[in-house]
Amino acid sequence: MRILKQDPWECLISFICSSVSNIKRISKNIEDLCVNLGDTIYLGSYSRQSFPKPEDIVYAGPELLRELKLGFRCEYIYQSAKMIKSGIVDLDNLYSLSYDESLKTLVSFPGVGDKVANCVLLFGFNKLDAFPVDVWINRAITKNYLEGKKLSPLQIRDWSRNHFGNYAGYANHYIFHGIRLQD
Repeated sequence: MRILKQDPWECLISFICSSVSNIKRISKNIEDLCVNLGDTIYLGSYSRQSFPKPEDIVYAGPELLRELKLGFRCEYIYQSAKMIKSGIVDLDNLYSLSYDESLKTLVSFPGVGDKVANCVLLFGFNKLDAFPVDVWINRAITKNYLEGKKLSPLQIRDWSRNHFGNYAGYANHYIFHGIRLQD
């Protein structure tokens, strides 16, 4: 198994789209963003649309995002694009920041909580100590490591980062994969 290394901007928007959604809908949302707002790129006779830049989303406005059926996420995506375009946040800066500073920056984006921010840190910024906690990870950690002791998602994240150390993200990936194999 490998940890995907995504473009941070694309990763941020993809995980904002993932909130209260499923893989089929997330894929459609991302594809619709690309088709409607991305630049055409070519490989021989094959063409696709790239992921839109923040300025493309700002220019399109929230109305188009609503037409693309992004639901409550459209305002989060639009406001996030504005934050990037205006320079309020420079995503490239996060590479040089600590985990805690990067996390604080990411949760400043609308619609981005701890789980989404940790996903973006892990898959977009290669911060291998990030540990996203969803319902499945929470259950697996509680059952397999904490002998049923109930902790909040933030406590699970902190416990896991401490327990698994600098490669907590890999542990997270393997634990999640194990859960998926059980279904």
